[in-house]
Amino acid sequence: SSDANDDGILIEQNTILSQGKRQRLIEHLKNTSVRTMPSTIGGIGVFAIADIAQGTRVYQYNAPPSNKTIDLPKSDIESLPPHSRNLVEDFIIPNAGVFAIPESGLLSTLGIPMYTNSCYGTSKEANVEFGV
Repeated sequence: SSDANDDGILIEQNTILSQGKRQRLIEHLKNTSVRTMPSTIGGIGVFAIADIAQGTRVYQYNAPPSNKTIDLPKSDIESLPPHSRNLVEDFIIPNAGVFAIPESGLLSTLGIPMYTNSCYGTSKEANVEFGV
């Protein structure tokens, strides 16, 4: 079970989690705009699940990839935009109404960068720029 102290710190199974980390993860999930899905061309592809403005960094991590998770209650997931909520519900199985979301977000967990390809060397025009 969860409990909050006067400092706004959530205490869950001997883990102290600042509300700031939780809020950053929620904002990160709201801004996640791609996911993997079966491709009509073949295999698995990366697809936009929300409008992506020009210049948007599609692959952003909330924190360095690690095994750490942040527990978000169902009410937090239900408050997300539909594209984000669907992504979480498709890939994270809740335990007692709590979703253990990787602290870094879902991109690395779902292997999304691995499935990204480009049109370089083809007659297609790029609609995404790759860079560091």
